[in-house]
Amino acid sequence: MNIANIKQRLHSYCSGFIEQNSLSDSEMELHKAEFFKTLAHHEHEQDSHPYVSSNDRNAVWYFLRAALRGNADASFKLGQSYLDGDLGLDKDYKKAQYWLERAVHQGHPEAKAYLYTVFSELAFS
Repeated sequence: MNIANIKQRLHSYCSGFIEQNSLSDSEMELHKAEFFKTLAHHEHEQDSHPYVSSNDRNAVWYFLRAALRGNADASFKLGQSYLDGDLGLDKDYKKAQYWLERAVHQGHPEAKAYLYTVFSELAFS
């Protein structure tokens, strides 16, 4: 990603931020997390050395903030990240289970089936 693309994304993000006044705090946190996750993944595609970037840390921070504010999507994404070892997090099945179960309790539509499928695969592998 060149500097012009980064500036364009940042401008799009900032102009979209103004329109987000109607969003709840947790939805704004989730939006920020998705933004940083996209940047982190693109950063890792460009560099072959595994490392934890500030974008990884920011994405996890905003997912955590949104999840703690009751956002089911953020809890689901944290569970997935712990399960896959994504965003600089170590694979941790216990933490993945915690966040996925939290997403279920928060009403995430896919979390229960995802949790069942993933842990069934782990049990039989």
